[in-house]
Amino acid sequence: MAKILKGKDVVDSLNAKLSAEIEELKAKGTAPVLGIMRVGERPDDLSYERGALKRAEKVGMGIRQYIFPEDVSEEEILKAIEDINRDDSVHGVLILRPLPKTIDDEKVRKALAPEKDIDGITDESQAGRLQRQRSGIPSVHCRSMH
Repeated sequence: MAKILKGKDVVDSLNAKLSAEIEELKAKGTAPVLGIMRVGERPDDLSYERGALKRAEKVGMGIRQYIFPEDVSEEEILKAIEDINRDDSVHGVLILRPLPKTIDDEKVRKALAPEKDIDGITDESQAGRLQRQRSGIPSVHCRSMH
């Protein structure tokens, strides 16, 4: 017999599981931190960011925000990504896109370390997801943070 899943029940279950996993990591000495990089003040980015912040807080995950003005240089963004890649205290990064036209999206995607790519934007993440799909291995979509 089919069971109707209600969105709230599914979200609550996922949050409880994620919260327990985060507490387990903290007990072992690792406090997970999500980095959120935003350029400018686009209303949809702000809304998305608020949702990610709320969910991360709910499950006990730390947040580090990297906020830049709309006119930030591409070099400054790439330097920030380089710093994030080297920062062992940041475990995953969400880069809110689209980026301003003055910033090369491909350069940004290539600069991000695949192991910190929670949104699957790097070539390695996309290739890995495609390979898993072709192999029949389920893939987790990281946008579930929202």
